[in-house]
Amino acid sequence: ALHRKLNTFFSNFSETDLPAFKRGKLSNASLIDFGFMHRYLNSKEPVKYASDYHIDAKSVESAAQCYFGRGIRNASTGVYVYKNGFYYLRGEDDDTHTSFAQVTKLIDVGKGEFVAYTREYDTPIEEDAANPQGDITSWKRAHAQVDFTGTRRGVIKQVGSGARRHYQLLEYTVLSTARQEVSKGD
Repeated sequence: ALHRKLNTFFSNFSETDLPAFKRGKLSNASLIDFGFMHRYLNSKEPVKYASDYHIDAKSVESAAQCYFGRGIRNASTGVYVYKNGFYYLRGEDDDTHTSFAQVTKLIDVGKGEFVAYTREYDTPIEEDAANPQGDITSWKRAHAQVDFTGTRRGVIKQVGSGARRHYQLLEYTVLSTARQEVSKGD
């Protein structure tokens, strides 16, 4: 159960293209970009209105607070425009792939902190057969197209208790990048 939970936790960062950062050095723009994309990809609330995508700034900040333990300063970024309490996507969403992560090693370093090593994968958005919790054998059996894209290292902290216990990302490092097909779709 913990392994699946951590795979999902780290997939939030790979699917939003979170850049690497050192402890305490994640920029406000990166927090906003993460918060918008996280809500856009995972929210049950509709985010498309008329001809644009926009999300309430409070929802963007809530994602940053939950995953990083930090609030945001509302401002436009290179990707999103802030106006009247909402963030708007500049241009069209033309992403054709989604990414996910799988934890390969977890080390308890004390004081509620852990170092996690992950493998990152990429699959076409329309590819329903690629189970993010699966493995190469199951992806091949399902004829899913999956590419290995690299490895990362994350330092996380456990916060909260009981049903409210979750993790926050403190540091994120790219260890390797490489595109390699691991399972070919039909």
